[in-house]
Amino acid sequence: MILLLIDFDGVILDTKKISFDIFSKCLKKLQNCKDLKLIKKLYKKSDGFDLLTISKLLANYYKTDYLTFYKFLEFEWKEAYKKKTLNKDISNFFDFIKNLDVKIVIFSSSDFKNIKKILSNKLKKIDFIKKEFDHKFLLNKTTLDKIKKLKKGAQKFINIDDNININKQISKLNFINIHYEINTNKKDLTEIFISTLLKNRINFYYKISSLNRMKLESSNFKLPKSITKSLINKFNKFKNKGFFNGNLNYLHDIGFKNKKLYITSFKNYYSLRLSRHYISLAVQGFIIIGLNKYLICKRKKVIFEKNLYEFVPSGGLTKFSKRDLFFQIKNECYEESNLKINNKDINFIAIYVDFDQNTLDFICKINIKKFDNLKNQINLSNEHWNFILKDKKYLKNNINKFTNSSKKVINNL
Repeated sequence: MILLLIDFDGVILDTKKISFDIFSKCLKKLQNCKDLKLIKKLYKKSDGFDLLTISKLLANYYKTDYLTFYKFLEFEWKEAYKKKTLNKDISNFFDFIKNLDVKIVIFSSSDFKNIKKILSNKLKKIDFIKKEFDHKFLLNKTTLDKIKKLKKGAQKFINIDDNININKQISKLNFINIHYEINTNKKDLTEIFISTLLKNRINFYYKISSLNRMKLESSNFKLPKSITKSLINKFNKFKNKGFFNGNLNYLHDIGFKNKKLYITSFKNYYSLRLSRHYISLAVQGFIIIGLNKYLICKRKKVIFEKNLYEFVPSGGLTKFSKRDLFFQIKNECYEESNLKINNKDINFIAIYVDFDQNTLDFICKINIKKFDNLKNQINLSNEHWNFILKDKKYLKNNINKFTNSSKKVINNL
């Protein structure tokens, strides 16, 4: 799981102009301040802080009570939020992110009631940490402790904020920072976020409700011949063991727009898997027998993850289309287990990008309701041995005996 902290004002909502206007109005109304240079100076000092901290900063400067500032700012912001809605790019980002295995935490100095009203249509559950500051105007210990507590359940940590000082503090907690200012960055937030996942080689599991929510495309991308030749030479030792250096599809790019995931691939030899720099595309099915039995086998004649249990069927994609996904999984199922399945038995549920094994798996659930004489029907290929039928409890208790993609399936059962 990925822990994602995301700021609200300046990242999700474009409130930069409103923020300054409210601040300026506050000083003009309450302190009769007409000095624009002073207003800008004080605004710069208070940028990114919660209303209470801003109010205390102003009270300290003007040697007066902070409550007057706080009540004024609170009212003005409440009225301002009533007029704000998510723009198309940010709405698209939430459409993408809600299908990832991420814990989204709104990390903001804004009032949670205002945030909830705006995001309730996009997020079913909204987790929130309020940015609170100490006397040095740094995130206080309480705030940092809340973040540290959330980190315990995640493998990777990403923070999105438009405030450089906040980003510097969060980076000390081993977060990958995305500095993003809405309507300022050339790329939209979804594109930047996906690029961050790929650049930092962060494994991610993306749920799909239907293949209609995906568009698969091919690219003419070609590797330099010198690299291809070098990889073929590296593959020779495996070739002598009977491995075939055929064609495979590899990931070229991932994008998301209008609630649809776009995956672009390119073709190359199987030997490119040895470079560990390119993601190969594959299908990974898991067979449910009846209501609660899962068919698992041990890997045998393979280069990667040998002697670990995995779900069957699975295999690399030699062709790349929605039709080919079904064809490949049916073909692999017959070759690996001697079981014949139909399209109606197959339900694609997710993709899993695994940088540890450099694969992108199209994961599907295969339901086989009739299982009379199943043991007599199953005939394993030379890729596997020792097939067994186990329930969900066994899978979860023995998860470390499985391949990476199978582990991810078990975690999401």
